[in-house]
Amino acid sequence: MTDQANPKTRQFELAKKKLVQANLAGEDLSGADLSGGSLMEANLQNASLSGAELSEADLSGADLSGANLHRAILYRTRIRGAALSRANLSQANLQEANFSDTDLTQANLKEAYIEGADFRGADLTKADMEETDLTSAYFSGTTLKEANLVRAELIATDFRQADLSDANLSGADLNHANLGDCNLSRARLVKADFISVDFKGADFSDADLSGADLSYAKNLTCQQVQAARIDQETVLPDYIQITWKSEKEFECTE
Repeated sequence: MTDQANPKTRQFELAKKKLVQANLAGEDLSGADLSGGSLMEANLQNASLSGAELSEADLSGADLSGANLHRAILYRTRIRGAALSRANLSQANLQEANFSDTDLTQANLKEAYIEGADFRGADLTKADMEETDLTSAYFSGTTLKEANLVRAELIATDFRQADLSDANLSGADLNHANLGDCNLSRARLVKADFISVDFKGADFSDADLSGADLSYAKNLTCQQVQAARIDQETVLPDYIQITWKSEKEFECTE
């Protein structure tokens, strides 16, 4: 809370423990201190929460569709099963927050800090996470179809059984990530770093690995490489040998 908080915002701050199922649609809560608040199943559609403090609050099942959470702080916030489609979470602090089973379709998470957050079972179809820090986040079983992860930090991130089909991960850093049984079909992985990544069972059908670095990748097979598109700048682990027959044709041996 700031000294300039308007009376209505102050009212919500004082009642933050009693906002379960509250109708706050369209309200201006910019900069409000709602940390530790109880906002389960609250209606926050199109609300402004820019710069708000929501650390350790419980927004499980809340509707934040179209809400503005630019630079909001959601450290260890519980937001399971919530609706955040088209929400603006750019530059927000989402460290260790729980977004499992949440609808984040077309949400803007650009440049957000999401280290250690839990997105298991969430839907991030067409979400924008360009240049976002997702280090050690959990995305197992998550839908990320057509998501923008260009130049994202995905170090040690768990993508097991996630759907990244048609996603753009160009220039992303996925060192030590786990992509076991991940769907990467038609994904753009140009110049991405996959050093020491586990690819066991991953689907690379028509994925673009041009210029990607897969040094020391684990459980990569020739079948996966042949299903993808590579070029002579693609770096593969030592146990995968490529013999180029022409500019685009090659033989792969293990």
